[in-house]
Amino acid sequence: MGAKRLAYIETMRGLACLLLVSWHIVGERPTDGLHLALDHPLHQVGEFFLPLRMPLFSFISGFVFAAAMAEWGAARGVIATKARRLLLPLVCVGTLHFLLRSAAYGHDLHNIWKVYLTGYEHFWFLQATFLIMAALTIANVAMGGRALAAALVCMAIAVPLYPIEMNLDPNWFSITKVFYLAPFFLLGQIFRTAQVEQRIEALGPRRMWLLLGTGALIIGLVALRETGALGRGFALHSAPMLLLSLSLCTFFFALRWRNSWLAMIGPYSYAIYLFHVMFTAGFRFFEVNVVHEQSPYVIWALSMIVGVAGPIIVALALKRAPPVLETMLLGVRYARRPPPVVSAPGTARAPEH
Repeated sequence: MGAKRLAYIETMRGLACLLLVSWHIVGERPTDGLHLALDHPLHQVGEFFLPLRMPLFSFISGFVFAAAMAEWGAARGVIATKARRLLLPLVCVGTLHFLLRSAAYGHDLHNIWKVYLTGYEHFWFLQATFLIMAALTIANVAMGGRALAAALVCMAIAVPLYPIEMNLDPNWFSITKVFYLAPFFLLGQIFRTAQVEQRIEALGPRRMWLLLGTGALIIGLVALRETGALGRGFALHSAPMLLLSLSLCTFFFALRWRNSWLAMIGPYSYAIYLFHVMFTAGFRFFEVNVVHEQSPYVIWALSMIVGVAGPIIVALALKRAPPVLETMLLGVRYARRPPPVVSAPGTARAPEH
């Protein structure tokens, strides 16, 4: 991935991270997070970005996964690698998250199994994404390695299933979330395998017409959503919401927006996703019991800093820790680090070539 392309993809990652951290700080319900009423501006802003937040995360995952399939080829290797990358942190970080919550709020430990087998907290994204990757990999093998054809067939299946809202209790391995994320993941896969980024680049100045057309569609859909013209037509699992989310992903991809601050956050998106709740919840516990700050805007701003900076520090610290910790907590490939070369006093170190 070239530097220019890296910049706009990492900018999109950084934006998705900020939206996610903000949403968990505010809370989905008045009893969560900052305990704000549903009509509070911070809560309304979070609801406004609902069509972009997780769809953008999944779109980027699909875009990156396309390259992994092209490079690895063998289905067994792809699935095993993604199991390490997604499911190992699910077990390790999910367990740590559950134990910390149990210690803070006195929860019973007998439900810890739900971390691994059901949609527990924000870790549902890992389970659902793994299932999508495994299904797409198998489809790719079944179609003779034709990745684009496999993605298009899966998209043709996923789109009609999106409006079907299933409520399972328990939600085994976040299976219902697969139907929610799949269209966005597959859109990223299609864009990468069909080389849409090169096609957009080739448009030159004409790219503005693509942005204007997609932007007009988004504005029209947002207007319908905000005015309530379609009633419950803009529920999470609805055709208009799906169209809006797909349009937003397409718009930001075609925009090729590059922001140095967001691009700096982007490479740490996985660590932020895994650890941000621990830091924001810890800060909230500290604020309630020690600081007693009353302004929700001040708490939100400070929590945003803690929720983004804390996981980045963890990721950087893991680079210096024993490699097994980075593998367990971030799912990176285990690579034993060579011991440092220590020269004896008074001896010259041989030059490196």
